[in-house]
Amino acid sequence: MHFPFQISIFKWEICSIFNPLKSITTILIGLGTVNLGWLRILQAKRDELRAKHNVDFKIVAVADSSGVAVNRNGWNGEELLALKIARKKVGELPGFIPGAPAE
Repeated sequence: MHFPFQISIFKWEICSIFNPLKSITTILIGLGTVNLGWLRILQAKRDELRAKHNVDFKIVAVADSSGVAVNRNGWNGEELLALKIARKKVGELPGFIPGAPAE
């Protein structure tokens, strides 16, 4: 009975060896309804995207009406969601570039 399960684990291990995790560098222009919704979905599906597709999203820049913030290591989606829930702007993130227009 355990044979199909063992095969799928073996298949996953082989796939992960030959198909390493791909990081998609992402920039968010605006943190309004659409991108906040996308962040929520990404947080909910992150493990599934990694397991099934070997894909991860690395958010390295964010822009809103206050300007642009850059983080080469990437932000956690939860951190960005918390920022907007607290009604804060990108200007309050580490990596904010003063004087950089969001346009």
